[in-house]
Amino acid sequence: MNTKVADPRLAEIRLRHGAGSYEGEGDVPATASLCVMQWVAVLAGAKGGKITDSPPCASRVIGRFCISCNDRWNDENRQKLVAIIPELLDSAASPEVEQKRRWHFADFAIRTVLPWLCDKRGETERAAKLRALAPVSDRATAELARQEARSLREFYWGTWYAADAADAADAAAAADADAAAAAADAAAAAAAIKAGHNSQEIRGEMADLCIGAIRGALAIRDEKISGTEVVS
Repeated sequence: MNTKVADPRLAEIRLRHGAGSYEGEGDVPATASLCVMQWVAVLAGAKGGKITDSPPCASRVIGRFCISCNDRWNDENRQKLVAIIPELLDSAASPEVEQKRRWHFADFAIRTVLPWLCDKRGETERAAKLRALAPVSDRATAELARQEARSLREFYWGTWYAADAADAADAAAAADADAAAAAADAAAAAAAIKAGHNSQEIRGEMADLCIGAIRGALAIRDEKISGTEVVS
């Protein structure tokens, strides 16, 4: 169970690109220019000064994915991350759970991001083939996924951003959460170029998929008592 935080600042904050700082003393105001994970640290009790973007209460794996999204998305989409800030509190977990979360983001890159891109480009058979892959959950399934990502990269070679998306998904299959976010960003760029219009609508659609992936990773928990919370 995730801790729910009712903090009035959540309705007012504007996430910034990159890490920021607040040099004042005491509670950090909503006007402070901070990234998503720095706000997690603030809600966990951090005060003014150099505020970490890697709070110990939060999952390092999910945090890296969130930071990558924070720094890749435009201002409008970046604000979507505000809603998950309370959910990131107390998301730190055991090494075993963190590894499962890495595989989760790898699977997201291969079986969600790449099929989404293929669908946007009208390559529905390729999309179906990617979705039919076994979920990425270990080295064996990751290697099969990487083979498909490399095949798609060759197919898209020379196509703006599409090959980059496949290349990043290949890296993500090695359990790299940063690369999963990079794949999502490149896929959104490639789909926007293909559509020729409504770039924000397309990028917003991918941002929503990424938020869903974050919540999916948060659902992977240690089955134990953590402090006063039952983590399940």
